[in-house]
Amino acid sequence: MRLLTDYNFEKKSYEKNIETYILCIHGYPTGQKQYPHEIDIRVSETEIDAASANTALQSTLYELIDLYLAVHQLHWNVRGPEFYTLHDLIGDLHENLAGKMDMIAYRKLAFGTPSD
Repeated sequence: MRLLTDYNFEKKSYEKNIETYILCIHGYPTGQKQYPHEIDIRVSETEIDAASANTALQSTLYELIDLYLAVHQLHWNVRGPEFYTLHDLIGDLHENLAGKMDMIAYRKLAFGTPSD
């Protein structure tokens, strides 16, 4: 079955008679085997102590803020022949850390405690 001029689906048989469809672009398979996905929604039997979890999250948040500010300082002051490469790399790290801080702060809110 042809979808576009350069795309076609090949039906291949794998071990245990599992048939899958693999999207082939110019002869290179880019798809993955299609297996039924199951999601385990059971909650762990252990209970989390909210106070110790909040303490650990706040400690992690403090460390991330410290690292974020250090990386921000480095981002501002990078110099040399590799300026653009380093500036972009450090900028990406800076943005990544901001996302991690948000994630920790939101997790603390889920436990019912605001972030400091």
